[in-house]
Amino acid sequence: MASSATAPPLIPHHLSTRAAALPDFFTTSRPIKVVVGGESTAKPFHIHEALLVNQSKFFAAAMRKGWKENEEGVVSLPSCDPEEFAQFASFLYTGQVQVSQGTRENPGSHRLAKAWLFGTWLSSTTYQDLVLDALVYNIIGSGCDIFPTGLHTLVYSQTAGDCGMRRLLVDAAVFGWPAKKLAAMSQDHEGDDFKADVAKVYAGQKEQKNTRKQRKRAAPFHFDTCQYHEHGEKPCYKTFFEKL
Repeated sequence: MASSATAPPLIPHHLSTRAAALPDFFTTSRPIKVVVGGESTAKPFHIHEALLVNQSKFFAAAMRKGWKENEEGVVSLPSCDPEEFAQFASFLYTGQVQVSQGTRENPGSHRLAKAWLFGTWLSSTTYQDLVLDALVYNIIGSGCDIFPTGLHTLVYSQTAGDCGMRRLLVDAAVFGWPAKKLAAMSQDHEGDDFKADVAKVYAGQKEQKNTRKQRKRAAPFHFDTCQYHEHGEKPCYKTFFEKL
């Protein structure tokens, strides 16, 4: 059985106060029925509309006046995973993300990467940023300083262009992988976006002639994860909740 715990360091404990900081949605916002999964796996969730619209551009669009979803108060997500949506629903009410060790077949780090990708689909940048911080904690906070190599395959296959998760995984490779492996990737990256990105960043590190131990200590994600966030010019969720 997989164990789980709320990630402490990078995720402020007072995030649980986020519901109290919002308007009194329990009395002013109607519950929306969100049906997640296909016919055989469909699971209904009842979420307050104010929370959905506040944290997801996808739901904000679905709840526009005149749309069927708005009139019926029901949104169907047949292609989504109920477990992934359950974590998002939990985040809406608690402001927290559960960090799980997972299983051999589905490690906790991969679950979080999938949650981040789900946040992309929902257009929920706060959720994405929180999940990314939880991923860093899951890897670094557990005493492991190397990100699972399979993460880049998952993320790069479902994203395009520049995004925070791609930059995080590139830095994880450049500042943590052996020099020989990085040198080989620099020589052979034709047609592979991840290898090409790693080669570009590693070129700067190679000029500094840092040892692997020095590179690990200098890893940017050890000091600040905001540089990998998707909130853009908007305040980081950590800044917002520190004011509560």
